[in-house]
Amino acid sequence: MIIGKMREDSLKEPAIPIVDTSYDLSTIIHTKEVLSGLRSIADRYNQDLDQRANAYADEQVKGTFDSDEELLGKAKESLEEIYGEKKGQKTGDYIQKSGELAEKKDALSVDRALALDKVGEKYDAKRGTLAEDLSKKGLSHSSIANLAKEDLDVKRGEELAQVNYSYDKKVQAVDAKIDRLKSSYETALENYEISYALQLEKEIARLQKKRDKMEDEYAKEHRSERDAAYDEYLEKDRVENKAYEDRTGDYTGAKRENYKERYNYLVDQLKDKNAKSVAKFISQYENTLRDYLGLYYEDFVKEVT
Repeated sequence: MIIGKMREDSLKEPAIPIVDTSYDLSTIIHTKEVLSGLRSIADRYNQDLDQRANAYADEQVKGTFDSDEELLGKAKESLEEIYGEKKGQKTGDYIQKSGELAEKKDALSVDRALALDKVGEKYDAKRGTLAEDLSKKGLSHSSIANLAKEDLDVKRGEELAQVNYSYDKKVQAVDAKIDRLKSSYETALENYEISYALQLEKEIARLQKKRDKMEDEYAKEHRSERDAAYDEYLEKDRVENKAYEDRTGDYTGAKRENYKERYNYLVDQLKDKNAKSVAKFISQYENTLRDYLGLYYEDFVKEVT
């Protein structure tokens, strides 16, 4: 019986825990997340300042080196002496041979016309001889004359067709040579382009490596000057900002924008929070908040308390 009761109890749904909804969420300040967000905003300003200082330092000790575009021009110029000559020679050969074949095709056209004229003259003469023979025999208007003339016309047409067929074959042979020549030329150009592109890439890489090595050596030789320029920019920025801050009691430029963003961020994070919790948060992290808010710390405290 006890075992059965235990089994029945195990089938019951677990009790749902009761949440205390009376807990005041306004007392909770997620300190870690708030300070992390504040640090992220401050880091952006520091990164921007670092970039500006680096850009200034680079400009002060900048050497004169070829750009990638200039290296590309030099690489093309060096390869043009090799590949340009090869390409020019191949193009010259193609123009010469294609010209010769075009002339041969034109000559065949002239020869065809002459051959056709010769056949025409031949059968014109035969037709005259036939008419003369038929006239002598008194058969000019007979059926025999008509048959003889038709037979002559058929033979004339057959011979003309044979001449055209012969020259069509010759023209087709020349056209085939022209096609093969063009295909060979285009293939050669394609191979040239591929080979040129590969060699150009290698040449650019070689020139870039040489340029980068020179830049590294220059940077090493002028590192102390660059570091001094970097520090000079930071010091100048600090002095100018301090002079402005002492004179106006406020920040200026990018610094002001960033500190205002920090200020607004913290105000937003503490909005609608319990006054006691806010006071505790400020007291506990006073030094940190003073560092992040600077001149705006006192105004911040007044606004959120």
